[in-house]
Amino acid sequence: MLLVATLPWVKTISTQDIYRRMYAVGLAEELSISLLPSIANAAPSVLGAEAIKTVPLTRSSITEFPRIRSLASRGIGSNAYGFGSMATGTNSPLLLGNPHWYLVGPDRFYLAQLTIPGVLNVSGAGFLGSPVVQIGFNDNVAWSHTVSTAERAGFFELQLVQGDPLSYLYDGNILKMKENIITVQVRDSSGALVPVTRTLYKSKHGPMVSNPMLAWNENTAFALRNINRDNFRLWRNWLRWSEAKSLDEFITIQREEAAMPWVNTVAVGRGSSQAWYADIGAVPNISSTQMAQCATEMGKVLIKAGHLPPNTPFLDGSRSTCDWQNDPDSVQLGAIGPNRMPSLLRKDYVANMNNSYWLSNPQAPLTGYPAIFGTSGEEELSLRARMGHVMVQERFSGNDGYPGRNVSSEVIRQMALNSRVFSAERFKTQVLEQVCITPLVSVQRDVLKGELFVPERKVNLTEACTVLRAWDNTGNSDARGAHIWDGFWMRLLIERETQELFTVPFDSADPLNTPRELQANATEILSQALGATVLDLQHSGLSLNAKRGDYLYLTRGGSKVPLYGGCDEIGYFTISCNVNNLYEMDRGDVTSNSYLQVVSFPHDGVEAYVLLVSSLTDDPASPYYSDYTYNYSTKQWHRIPFTESQIKADPNYFSSTIQE
Repeated sequence: MLLVATLPWVKTISTQDIYRRMYAVGLAEELSISLLPSIANAAPSVLGAEAIKTVPLTRSSITEFPRIRSLASRGIGSNAYGFGSMATGTNSPLLLGNPHWYLVGPDRFYLAQLTIPGVLNVSGAGFLGSPVVQIGFNDNVAWSHTVSTAERAGFFELQLVQGDPLSYLYDGNILKMKENIITVQVRDSSGALVPVTRTLYKSKHGPMVSNPMLAWNENTAFALRNINRDNFRLWRNWLRWSEAKSLDEFITIQREEAAMPWVNTVAVGRGSSQAWYADIGAVPNISSTQMAQCATEMGKVLIKAGHLPPNTPFLDGSRSTCDWQNDPDSVQLGAIGPNRMPSLLRKDYVANMNNSYWLSNPQAPLTGYPAIFGTSGEEELSLRARMGHVMVQERFSGNDGYPGRNVSSEVIRQMALNSRVFSAERFKTQVLEQVCITPLVSVQRDVLKGELFVPERKVNLTEACTVLRAWDNTGNSDARGAHIWDGFWMRLLIERETQELFTVPFDSADPLNTPRELQANATEILSQALGATVLDLQHSGLSLNAKRGDYLYLTRGGSKVPLYGGCDEIGYFTISCNVNNLYEMDRGDVTSNSYLQVVSFPHDGVEAYVLLVSSLTDDPASPYYSDYTYNYSTKQWHRIPFTESQIKADPNYFSSTIQE
């Protein structure tokens, strides 16, 4: 079907356009996206070989190069819980899907229900332009995703043929790079369309990349291979899930397709007592032997300097023994087979808050999987992950203030939006005890802003201490003091890069409670961090006693809609975050709770509650521009109708049709 353009700036959408959109989703992981300019502009260096060869290969020589970061390290992530019958105390499992994503732009979520009578009936959310439901539910299964720690791409370092920078050696043979000349129309400064031409280069491993960090000189060049460039199964996978009749069928589909591009999966199903977690998808197959024998010095330096995630493959591209391998059950070339990918079924619960597969359930740690999936007990959990698991433990013990000990839809809906702050719950009392005894502090620097104060700035911490003592340790819209703690903790995290701040270090045997207890001799560091935060807030004009919703909001129709939550790094479970400006959310580059769903399967149908923070449209003239945003602000979940009779009975149900 073609959609016919009705305005001059609206172009006809073809089937090929839809496929391009679908393909781009698979490559959304930041390792590829951050390198797109390096792919588009890759070419042999014109600086001269001698100039390039004078750059020493040391850590200090690359400290100014840009970091290549994963989606999760940029705040893109999610929370997901799957609860089995042991947790719910009923015959129905329960799922929380809570992706943290963009609120504007082409990748924001929209709500959809797709129905083909007798064949398909699925509800949920997908990216704009996606023809399928990516996170959702049908009559029998519900699922959600979180960004995985498994690397989906890697580099190959090529040895070039002397005198020919477009040819490289592979097992002693000379291979020629493929050239693809592309011309596109670009609007120049005068508004006129002018042609711009690029030649894209490709090796057998993948497209060539070139930038100051990965220089293409007369001897060496670099290629990027992304496993999802050859993964054309994910849309079929989502469509098959939309038709699944049970959790068992859902799991079978995931193993058969192994298609998930850069996400974990959490799912539950009608009639099943268990909940499912899996990081089963398209993942490069590199053995530990290859990582040891094929890793290049350049790759080691970049990883050690923190410019690449530690499990990034950076291999010698001149030897076939360094190529990605195959398993007997590999679904595509160069991919790990599903039998060697992490998964877990539990009657109590499974969860993922963008930590690795290791602690999908603290009572059943997963270990022994290939290193490319991430760590398993070697690194501490994020504060958000600790918060997420601790909330479940408190629920099971009945110590969270909610009735009983079982997990219900109502309780989970409250937990998801409670805006608790793990760092404050665990460390605020000790911080105030150490810092507020001597409230007058001489601030020497602001590590978050990169400022050095000469002369030192005198700051009185009395008001900040008073506000923090009264603060309820949440990021709710009426909370006063959260912004002080946010600024303080972000500065403390920077200090922690060079100094040990905790008395009890991380212990894999006690991952939810370590590290803990601030060092007694850390008082000066704590005072500097809090003092710099007070100075920053004074400079911004934001009151120390400001309510969260006064500065954390979205604008709809000229009105401020208060938000709540905070940043992952600080330990908020509920996410509303702009790491570049902690006191501003109403921008396009923030990450936040986006689409949320809580789904269960009572005997009489499907019970699904949803929220969509951005609302259904970005057209200010539409009545659907702000309705869900206001509902989210007031924590009013929408019991979404699912069956035809429920839809017809709901006067507020939004639907639209496209005329051919």
